[in-house]
Amino acid sequence: MESDASVAGESVSGVVACSRDRVLALKADGDSRWCLHNDVRRVILYEFVVEIQDIAKTGFMHPTEAVILTLFDGERTIADVDRRVEHLFEVDALDARSMVDKVVTSRKEALQEGKPADGNVYDPAKFVIPADQVDLQTPRLYKPLMLDCRVSDDCMRRCVYCNVQKARTRDLKLLPLSRWEQLADECADLEMPSVTFAGGDPFMRPDVEQIVSFFLRRSIHPFLATKSLIRPDRAKRLARMGVRRMQVSMDAPMPYLADMLTGSPGFFAEATASIRNLIAAGIIVRVNCVITHFNVRQVPRLIDLLFGLGVSKVSLSGFGRSLYLSDEENADLFLDAPDRQLLAGMDARRSPEERRRVQAGVPKDWSEYSVEEKHRTHQGGPKCSAGRWGLVLRSDGKVTLCDELPGTGSEVVGDLSHQTLMEVWRSPRLEELLYPPRERFVGTVCYECEDFDQCHLGRGRCVRDALKAYGRFYAPSPGCPRAPTGPRLM
Repeated sequence: MESDASVAGESVSGVVACSRDRVLALKADGDSRWCLHNDVRRVILYEFVVEIQDIAKTGFMHPTEAVILTLFDGERTIADVDRRVEHLFEVDALDARSMVDKVVTSRKEALQEGKPADGNVYDPAKFVIPADQVDLQTPRLYKPLMLDCRVSDDCMRRCVYCNVQKARTRDLKLLPLSRWEQLADECADLEMPSVTFAGGDPFMRPDVEQIVSFFLRRSIHPFLATKSLIRPDRAKRLARMGVRRMQVSMDAPMPYLADMLTGSPGFFAEATASIRNLIAAGIIVRVNCVITHFNVRQVPRLIDLLFGLGVSKVSLSGFGRSLYLSDEENADLFLDAPDRQLLAGMDARRSPEERRRVQAGVPKDWSEYSVEEKHRTHQGGPKCSAGRWGLVLRSDGKVTLCDELPGTGSEVVGDLSHQTLMEVWRSPRLEELLYPPRERFVGTVCYECEDFDQCHLGRGRCVRDALKAYGRFYAPSPGCPRAPTGPRLM
């Protein structure tokens, strides 16, 4: 690994020798922080995105590495850590230096100089795991890190681009409050860092504030996303409860277009009022905007409007095929080639400050990738987190792998109305969906593929995209170089 400014020194056997008087700690700033998590038989190092209370990156590490990382507390010098490692692992000074240098070099992305204002301090003993129990091979976590909660599957809006299955609250047998409180306990016991309340819309359930309070009392700060009108009194209550951040959706700077895209007359006025009320109460607000053919040209005006209202960040999400729209409805919403060129030009013209505050990307569909590009992306792209890091809980207790999947039938992997989180996490149905037998793929390119095991055990096959592209779970991800061309997804 090449050295950079954060790891200065001379190379020794491929490892960079560190200056011993430097003081390091796990990175933490206003945007993200790096954290350690005991995953039963190994340790997880992950980057936690503060703004959306979500996990951006994760990876396994040996407990020895984790123990050494805990010693970088922002007060000890590297020389101090050397001496602690000598004592803890009963090794000589040279071996201790080598162990420390390897950790600093391999984990430099997660380390910073000095003590962060809001960093994590860990007890090394928390990450001691017997040597004969360490597992660095199993790709799936031993316990979930994330829970995406559908407190209500109902919504007061009828967005033209909606990609989640909705259901009327009165038609569902909702999880009772008592079970939500138990789930908050289970998440706390698992030390789960990321809990999201989305939808449908969480505020369609009248007692949502009580549910949120269950998690807050256990030092879990759920991230809430809504399109509801949040009045001043509710905004103040949420702030007093301890809610720090929320997401409000808005897709256009003009009332008629924002109302049309959400199928809700008056939405624009309600969304702007919600933003103002939340910010006035001291809650940090970000906005998500779904970019379609209808609103792409209004993006600059929308960003100006939102920053003028005091929004912290804006996320621009290109429309993707919805399982709940017809082919004609999907086709009307996709960005065409001129739209995407326009979006790319807007991104290039943004100032550095706007680039920091606007999360955007120009959508590119799998059908536009060459076989060579698919090979590179398929091998080195991000891993699918569905069922590997976390789960999606629907309002009636049913559990699925992804928020875009239907909540009835074979895609359901468990039911938290009568099972615990760990019972669902270990359920045979979940394992079968993630690591299915080859026989399920008869008639597809997966059936005789030499990379079948590697595909499922490695980065993971996206069952959502398989369903969107080919109408079945047991099909290849359309990003696979061997996959046939399916319908447009982005």
